[in-house]
Amino acid sequence: GAYDLYLRGRYAWSKRGEQGLRTAIALFNDALTRHPGFARAHAGLAMAWVVLPVFTTSVSADSALAMAQQSGHRALALDSSLADAHLAIAYAHKMRWHWQEAERHFRTAVQLAPDDATAHHWYGVHLYAVGDVTPSVEEFRRARELDPYATTIALDGAIALYGARRYDDALTEVRRGL
Repeated sequence: GAYDLYLRGRYAWSKRGEQGLRTAIALFNDALTRHPGFARAHAGLAMAWVVLPVFTTSVSADSALAMAQQSGHRALALDSSLADAHLAIAYAHKMRWHWQEAERHFRTAVQLAPDDATAHHWYGVHLYAVGDVTPSVEEFRRARELDPYATTIALDGAIALYGARRYDDALTEVRRGL
């Protein structure tokens, strides 16, 4: 059913890359065909669209971010407690340099899902981008606790540590990530 398609979409999303994300988008759309009011599938669709431009130039960033925000807002209209929807909307705002809106949605995502490594990771990237290095390092520390084997968390966290002038710690994170 729709929930099975959603779970398969989450699995495809976790693989990243253009193919994984396009598969996730197709699976989330299939879930929504079966159950148009399935808020989690809308949120999953938002999460897939928001990161797709990182992995391909076959879709414009503007159109992908617009799709992400549209799907994220549909999800929130159905269920305002979905952290993934807030997270996708926040990431889209960050990519457009809409810092205050991004901050609001990142904070909400972290509050709704305090044990979600991706929420802490992406919020850490946002904080670093706006110059809040110390809280950024803390978000990466929490993300690393939640997902100690994620290479991207280690490497992005190393950048934040370097920005905080914690060079030995940054080097340790780079080595751990590699």
